[in-house]
Amino acid sequence: MDLTPFNYINPCGYNKLRMTQVSDIVSNINLFIISKFLIQEFLCVLNISNIKYYNYL
Repeated sequence: MDLTPFNYINPCGYNKLRMTQVSDIVSNINLFIISKFLIQEFLCVLNISNIKYYNYL
């Protein structure tokens, strides 16, 4: 993905904060793989253990 548009704003309110993407760090990554990880992490951070979720991707 071209992240050039982020050069014209202050992401998260920080001047000159450089944006990146997971695919720059981890090869062969896709939305399906990362979404399962992120959902689990959010549930853990929010201390939610009684929610069942379904992956519709």
